[in-house]
Amino acid sequence: MKENDFKKVPISKLTAIPEKNGFYELRKNFYWVVTEDDCVLFYKGSAPQCNSSKAVVDKWGIDREVFKNSRTELIENAWMPHDCSDYR
Repeated sequence: MKENDFKKVPISKLTAIPEKNGFYELRKNFYWVVTEDDCVLFYKGSAPQCNSSKAVVDKWGIDREVFKNSRTELIENAWMPHDCSDYR
């Protein structure tokens, strides 16, 4: 995996209550891979690097060689836009 395989989203954006209407997925109490600049990671732009188990994220969440200074962090509420057309 390479760094450009991932999209970085600031924690502040992920945890802010959405200001516009639409469908959102709320992930409560998940552990996320967090970069040194306080962003969470999405593989290929859409697959969140998180899990309800800290051990899973610590072991499999990310290639720690690519993101050397990343950490695992519990985020209470993560709001992710949801596109229903993904399921057609």
